[in-house]
Amino acid sequence: MLEMKKEVAELFQMKKMMLERKERKTVTMQTKKMKKTLMLKTMVSKSVLVLVVLLLFHFPWPMVNGFDEDAQQNEEDLEQATPEPPEPGWGPVHMAAVRQGPFWAAAELLFLSLFFWFRRRRAAMRQRAAAQRAEEEARRRKMEIEQRRRRFRRRYNDLKKMWRTMKTVKKKMARLF
Repeated sequence: MLEMKKEVAELFQMKKMMLERKERKTVTMQTKKMKKTLMLKTMVSKSVLVLVVLLLFHFPWPMVNGFDEDAQQNEEDLEQATPEPPEPGWGPVHMAAVRQGPFWAAAELLFLSLFFWFRRRRAAMRQRAAAQRAEEEARRRKMEIEQRRRRFRRRYNDLKKMWRTMKTVKKKMARLF
């Protein structure tokens, strides 16, 4: 711990010295490197300490032979006392599946009802979208027809004006001659 404190003190002294020289980029880079090495050293020391503690607590202590023999005897007695379970046949598996039949039927009914409900909902959404598209198309066509009618009316009024001006020009020409 004292070494780490000394290293931290050295780190701050070096930082002050380098700031006085105005080498900020190198200062930040070197301080980052020093912090990383300091962090690594502390991490390594802590991890080694944890490993030592774990080894002390989980180290298998040697047993006395008499205790080992007693433990072996108890283990053998347990193995003989518990018979191996027989392999299950298809009968119990089939019965378990039959017992779960109503559950799967209910799950299937729920699944089908949800499927048809979502399908109907999606169809309704499609119908609304189609109706909106048709309405937009009708509005667009109506606007096009209105624009054509306005263009036709403008052209007709322009031709009317031209016709009037031609008549006035013709009358004025007739008066001149």
